[in-house]
Amino acid sequence: MRFLLLVTCVFQFEARADVLGWAGWSPWTPCSKTCGGGVSQQLRRCLDVKCSGISVRFRVCNAKECDKPSRTARETVCGGETILSKQQCEVVCRSTSSGAKFIWRVGDGTPCQGTTHRSVCANGACQAVGCDDVVGSTLRLDACGVCGGQGDTCEAAHFDWKDSGEYTPCAKDCEEAARLAQLDGGTFDAQYQITVFVCVNTQSGRVVPERMCADREKPKIQRKECPLLVCPSRWLASDWSECVPTCGSGLRQRTVYCVQQQENHSINVLDKYCLAEKKPPSSESCVSKSCGTWDPGAWTSCSVSCGTGTRSRTVNCVGGTDCDKLKKPQVRQACYAGIPCNVIPPQALTMGDEN
Repeated sequence: MRFLLLVTCVFQFEARADVLGWAGWSPWTPCSKTCGGGVSQQLRRCLDVKCSGISVRFRVCNAKECDKPSRTARETVCGGETILSKQQCEVVCRSTSSGAKFIWRVGDGTPCQGTTHRSVCANGACQAVGCDDVVGSTLRLDACGVCGGQGDTCEAAHFDWKDSGEYTPCAKDCEEAARLAQLDGGTFDAQYQITVFVCVNTQSGRVVPERMCADREKPKIQRKECPLLVCPSRWLASDWSECVPTCGSGLRQRTVYCVQQQENHSINVLDKYCLAEKKPPSSESCVSKSCGTWDPGAWTSCSVSCGTGTRSRTVNCVGGTDCDKLKKPQVRQACYAGIPCNVIPPQALTMGDEN
């Protein structure tokens, strides 16, 4: 009887696995970082020929800031100079020896740059993080502060901004000033401290996400000057673009950054930190190869001896290969033979009279 029961259980499990397609999720892996925000992942195996859904999922872990963050996650990717990238989960590195540029993917768990919601990079893509810390989760805190709740576990809550009594930090040295300057997409001004306001539930005093105070006017921030830091900064320019247009006089452009040089890399900062030096031009006039000109030939005779026909000519580009196609002269046009086709020529009438 026990043997038969065991066989029945195994058969039922295999049949159910075949229907579902997926095996169960593995345990969460250890966190990729001990502080500063890392990720843990789970894997599952497809038991069928084809499975619908994902085979790996992530969650955020150890999000508490490190005690002494010296370099950001993006800075540690490059061994040379770090340049901000427009892509949220990529960083552009420039070799300090050859000047060559390389694009690298930031590590999983690195906060996405330039986003207003909580999101991290995972598998090279910026993904939202739910209140359950699972990457890709759509769960959000409800009005009662419950993750995934329906807002029915508390009385109607009221939210407002509150001065936390704290200020944004001042940089202790030039390296930290450069790191702070990268916050908020490179617009953070490390020369000042500003007041930090938090959104709170006015009944419980609990801090809630800032979106809960979206309909409340945020108090005016207060600023305090930080101790003056004189940090070595310089202008850095990208390569010139091609001359536009491609022949004759035109314009070429490039991007000019203000960077602060660190031990073995440099970081983009606000332009005002480089104002001691004149900013290199971001555009200049240029002259490419000579433009060609159109050389029209003579018109052929009209294609008919009476009425309306056509005539043509050759038009060649000389003195170059880049002639403006919009200015090319006509190669074919209508023409009139001089007499309508329903009129007998005078010479034909004369010949008839003689006969």
